[in-house]
Amino acid sequence: MNHGKSVIGVRLLLLKDYLQANTGRDRYVRRSELEAYLASKGYAVEKKTLYTDFAIASRSLLVRESNGAEMSRCREIPFRCE
Repeated sequence: MNHGKSVIGVRLLLLKDYLQANTGRDRYVRRSELEAYLASKGYAVEKKTLYTDFAIASRSLLVRESNGAEMSRCREIPFRCE
C-alpha cells in the first residue's frame, strides 16, 4: 500500500506549524532548520523534497482561492533558502 499522499500531508502540516511558530517579520528560517525539524519528527528530506512540498502547498492555496472558498487570514511566511 502506498502511503505517499498521507506522508506529504503530514509533512505539510508539520512545516506549517513550524513556520508559524518560528518566523516573523524579522525572523527567517533556513532550509537546514526545516530539514532538521522534519528529521527529528521522522521525515528525512532533502532540498528537492522541500521545494516540492512548498509547490504543493502553493497550488493548494491557489485552488482554494479560485474556487471561492473562504480563506483564513494568512500571513506571509519569510523563508530563505540558504
